[in-house]
Amino acid sequence: MAAELFEWIAAAPPAVALRRSALLYIVVNAAHILSIALLIGAILPLDLRLMGWFPSVPLAVIGPFLSAAAATGLALAIVTGTLLFSVRPAE
Repeated sequence: MAAELFEWIAAAPPAVALRRSALLYIVVNAAHILSIALLIGAILPLDLRLMGWFPSVPLAVIGPFLSAAAATGLALAIVTGTLLFSVRPAE
């Protein structure tokens, strides 16, 4: 059953396109790395502010922005990671 699922994933049009185009694969891979950087880059300053660093920066101002940036980074990381997984799902 798992082998059939992996074959179905590998035969999907996005997976085929990524396997055929080196440039597309590189772009998706770079987007994946950047989305992880966005996720961590948004979480770190928010956590530092919650721990008491930068007390002059109001949490009400940066909290919603950094939370939205982290959510965007997470969503992009999931999408691009799924695309990268689809290239060789059995491995």
